[in-house]
Amino acid sequence: MTSGAGGTEQIDTAALRGLAGKFDSEIGKHLDDAKSVLSSDAKGIEYSNFTSVSIALAAVYVEACNFAIQDVTTKRQHATDFGKTLVKTAEDWDKAEHANTVQAN
Repeated sequence: MTSGAGGTEQIDTAALRGLAGKFDSEIGKHLDDAKSVLSSDAKGIEYSNFTSVSIALAAVYVEACNFAIQDVTTKRQHATDFGKTLVKTAEDWDKAEHANTVQAN
């Protein structure tokens, strides 16, 4: 937001759209990478890797991985939704600005 003439405020809608893209390309990439690691490397540990004394820990480990995968998946969806909301906000500001401008016929 920048201050315009006469104390009016102006929104940089291009900056909003740019920020929205970063949610997918940057934040989303990190979350996708985390999910990939959790899905392959972390879940690759088998029950047999645990001793018979701590078989309960093996079950807890697998469930903790499943929880983390679901959590990352949810955060990824939130990042996507937030990016879409920023784009919609920019569109709404552009429409409001256009509707508020005196048009010469």
